[in-house]
Amino acid sequence: MDTALPKVRVSLPDGQHLTGYLRARQQTPTGWMFLVGLPLWRNVGTEGEGVEASEYRVLLTSAQVGPLKGVDYSQVETHRLPAVASPADAPWAWSVQRLRSADGRPAGTMVHEYGCELSLGGASELNLDEALSALERTGARACKQCAAAVVLERFRGTDEEPPATA
Repeated sequence: MDTALPKVRVSLPDGQHLTGYLRARQQTPTGWMFLVGLPLWRNVGTEGEGVEASEYRVLLTSAQVGPLKGVDYSQVETHRLPAVASPADAPWAWSVQRLRSADGRPAGTMVHEYGCELSLGGASELNLDEALSALERTGARACKQCAAAVVLERFRGTDEEPPATA
């Protein structure tokens, strides 16, 4: 855990609040997402007999993360959307295809640009935030035949003035 990162307030679904560390902020077509590190303990050792400090990283929305008074967020890694000539040139719709192995068992998912000729018809249309969340699932990958791999991979792990955190 890099304690030099600026601290933020994280709101949990049950109303509790934690202090986390803001690692990065990402602009999306629907708002900002924040990569936050939460300090936790984890068991270590072959039998789990030890305990050490650890970090859980999570992407959160501006409704889940808030700034702390007096904290400077100007040095936080910030990823802005690329400028586009017109909204018609920016396909921000995605779909998820459930993949199966040769024996019919589930084999992960593939995220496609909506309308990709390799995706099966009838899939629900997803926005960018939903597509990024779908890529975080185990066994998920982005299609390399359409814009999904290029565009979505740029936003993973990985411009209006970004909010400090909210």
